[in-house]
Amino acid sequence: MAKLRKFITHDLDAKIKDLPKDIQALIKKGKQQNFVTEQEVQAAFGDNLDNLDLMDQVYEMFFDLGVDVVSRKKLQKMQLKNLEADSADKDKKKAKANKKDEALIKSVEAKLDSSEPSDDDLKEAETEENEVMKVNLSDISNDS
Repeated sequence: MAKLRKFITHDLDAKIKDLPKDIQALIKKGKQQNFVTEQEVQAAFGDNLDNLDLMDQVYEMFFDLGVDVVSRKKLQKMQLKNLEADSADKDKKKAKANKKDEALIKSVEAKLDSSEPSDDDLKEAETEENEVMKVNLSDISNDS
């Protein structure tokens, strides 16, 4: 079966060239997305629904290509399941990002709490204090 699948996959265009255009498009679509709906099959067959040989040939190709034929209801369930999975993945990523942010904040806070001011910080604070005192003294002397 694997050899047949490989043959059909590599030589698909040659295999389907004699089929009606709608069915060719359906097979290519199925190969691309790995499924087609029953309604798409019915629409592609149109007036050929009674042609059991053609239908059998197409379903055999679907099987060989790994294409599932699903109902619309099953397709909707698959899409809903994918949306739920995507939503859960996004929620997990957000939670992970929030944990990283919280850890970073805690780390910075811990460093700030544990660190003592450097000599430069003390000199800068002393300089600012002296400037304020000078301004205040000059205000007092100007008032007298």
